[in-house]
Amino acid sequence: MDERMDKNIKKLSTLATVVLIISLIGGVIFLLALSTMEVPTGIGTETVPNPAGIGLGLGSIIGGFLQYYFLNVYCDMARNLLMIRQNAGKTVESGEELETLAKEEV
Repeated sequence: MDERMDKNIKKLSTLATVVLIISLIGGVIFLLALSTMEVPTGIGTETVPNPAGIGLGLGSIIGGFLQYYFLNVYCDMARNLLMIRQNAGKTVESGEELETLAKEEV
């Protein structure tokens, strides 16, 4: 059962990396494609910054980093729970192991 959970944690960690890469690529594309716009003037057109495009690109990049960090926090929590389960199984068998585990943690 621990092997299956470890595989799932690795999959979640991989998913976090994929989400980060996709959001970075998408954010850069948004910034390149939507950060400026052509505004017609009396003579021709003028290129001006597009606040909506810049906000969309930066929001995508920031959102990708946040998702990456949150998914990694979930992976760390799952790893810690697995370690707690493994140690709890050892401590239930005898009280001596409980004392040795407590000394190892300190």
